[in-house]
Amino acid sequence: MNSASFGEFAKNGRWLDNPGLVLLPGLCPLLAACTSATNALGLGLAMMAVLVGTNLGVSLFRNQLSAAIRLAVMLMLMAAITTVVELVMQAYMFKLYQALGIFVTLVACNWMVLDRAGNFACIHPSKPALVDGLLTGAVCMLLMLAVGTIRELMGPGALQPVAAFLVPGLLMALGNVITRRLARSKPTAAIGTVAVGSKRARVTGRI
Repeated sequence: MNSASFGEFAKNGRWLDNPGLVLLPGLCPLLAACTSATNALGLGLAMMAVLVGTNLGVSLFRNQLSAAIRLAVMLMLMAAITTVVELVMQAYMFKLYQALGIFVTLVACNWMVLDRAGNFACIHPSKPALVDGLLTGAVCMLLMLAVGTIRELMGPGALQPVAAFLVPGLLMALGNVITRRLARSKPTAAIGTVAVGSKRARVTGRI
């Protein structure tokens, strides 16, 4: 994957069609735990690790996975990687693990991870699948970090739960505005123009 194709892949695949920005309900169970920047960053990194590991594992064995067992294997792989992430957090970040609680375990059944593994990793080589997991996880982590930071600055109160959905909605609106501007700025070929070096057939109206 060269730099040009990587840039196009990052823009079209992970910005215009990122599940965290386009299909926000996939983050709803995780946004409940993003009450602070620290919690959001820890949960975002955990989700990124599961995304990358699942994408890479599914991509490496995509030719050996038949349609009958693909879903079961993907679910088992997601659960195994999530368990490893939980054990690492318990060993090295126990206070963060206690703060996040069951929300770390919920990453194993998050449909966003299953979507990227089933719709992208199972039909692409390992390198694009790895990049897809990294970029998708990075965007989701930044979204959760923004929510956690704003909720932490707001402090405890009645408006804090509202911010968990208001902030992502505003970010989605901003993403749509940027997407539309990118689409408008993209040059389009004018109708009736002729490329340099091409030959135009002369039409006289006579047969």
